[in-house]
Amino acid sequence: MNTAQQKLSTIGSKRILSLDGGGMRGALTLGFLKRIEENLAKENGQAVLLGNYFDLIGGTSTGAIIATALAIGMTVDEIKMQYFAMGDKIFGEKFSIFELRKRLKATYDATNLESALAKFFGDRTFSDDSILCGLCVVAKRADTNSTWPLMNFGKYYKYTKDYKLRDVVRASAAAPSYFLPQQIQVTPQGQKGCFVDGGVSMSNNPTLELFKMATIDSFGLNWETGADKMHITSIGTGSGVFKEMPQKISKNNLLEWAKSLPDMFMQDASWQVQTMMQWIATCENPWLIDREIGNLKNSFLGKEPLCRYKRLNVMLEQEKWFTLSDGTIYETRNLTHYGYSHLSEKEIGELQEMDNAKSVELLFEIGYKAAKEQVG
Repeated sequence: MNTAQQKLSTIGSKRILSLDGGGMRGALTLGFLKRIEENLAKENGQAVLLGNYFDLIGGTSTGAIIATALAIGMTVDEIKMQYFAMGDKIFGEKFSIFELRKRLKATYDATNLESALAKFFGDRTFSDDSILCGLCVVAKRADTNSTWPLMNFGKYYKYTKDYKLRDVVRASAAAPSYFLPQQIQVTPQGQKGCFVDGGVSMSNNPTLELFKMATIDSFGLNWETGADKMHITSIGTGSGVFKEMPQKISKNNLLEWAKSLPDMFMQDASWQVQTMMQWIATCENPWLIDREIGNLKNSFLGKEPLCRYKRLNVMLEQEKWFTLSDGTIYETRNLTHYGYSHLSEKEIGELQEMDNAKSVELLFEIGYKAAKEQVG
């Protein structure tokens, strides 16, 4: 039994870390993680690896890259250095519009992504001794239209233990139109699965998926529920809302509508997860779901909360999110609140782009500054 399996089977309170997808906006996630890492070092009088601190770490797409790196014992600074370096290489150059054959396949060549993941993870598999905790990478199996949480435990570990981490993370990050799908041999008999980005499932925010596998019998963990037994930290990659209908879309441009659908779906799925988690948990910093539901602060699905939950994120917009007619402001965790009122609409739009590697330094800075308030 390796370190990860020992930690997963230990009885007691458990800590879970969930990391959203969002392309290069994962730099915002790293800003939050840096603050958490620093706080733990102060509390313990020495550096603490997040892979040692958390019992289960899971992520989708770019969150899968960061989650897997933490699980193998990398510090946030080490991840940041490689993550920032790979951005320009992965998203630096699109295929020419005249390269029709390639354009019909994907916007970017995945070769640089695969090279970067090989540098991160080498030939490690899910059974590698370097993995410090439970690890889950969420992908979508396109050929069966099913969400696949790939992990280093559970009934299918006999198969996944031999999967290479770089292949699994590549599968989770295979965003449709950006990269080609990833094939993985899923059984010793040679069956192959075709995987795309986990962000096109309901688990771009994988928090609820991680809670399910921690508590549903068939996953084999059977962790105790309760606000004092399970602590879940969920970190986003920044959210935004349309202030008005984009001109191209409002003119019934079918292509522009199609391009906007993935982000619409991802945001809708993420807020559905957020609603469910705030409904079943004690939430330390509840977010407003909408004007009708509110923030569910005192509403539990059962008699008692099933866990303690914290959602860390930033609204990548300037104005207060919801202001009611009586002047009540429900949400202020936005760019203005954190001192970025000087950013133009164009600059905010660039922050929201998932393939804009030039925004990583600013996104990290925003995440770190927001963490001082949201984490402490």
